Amino acid sequence: MTYDRSRLTKLGREHRRLKAALERVRADLADEIPKANAGDVPQNEIAALADYTRESVRQLCLTPEQREAEKEKRRRRLSGTPSDQ
Repeated sequence: MTYDRSRLTKLGREHRRLKAALERVRADLADEIPKANAGDVPQNEIAALADYTRESVRQLCLTPEQREAEKEKRRRRLSGTPSDQ
């Protein structure tokens, strides 16, 4: 079985280009989604428009303090420590 080195190179280049474009779009969405949320757009509508899950939208809309609190809750839950301590 043989392969086409030129085709493989072109496909690899295209793959890198698309990954870079996706990273840019994700960054733009991460910037725009909290703005929509602050503008009172329901998170389920934001999720549908952005083609994200509702949970992904919820997480992007958390403040840094809320994110830290969630990490701490998750850490406690995984360690078996009661959350009221």
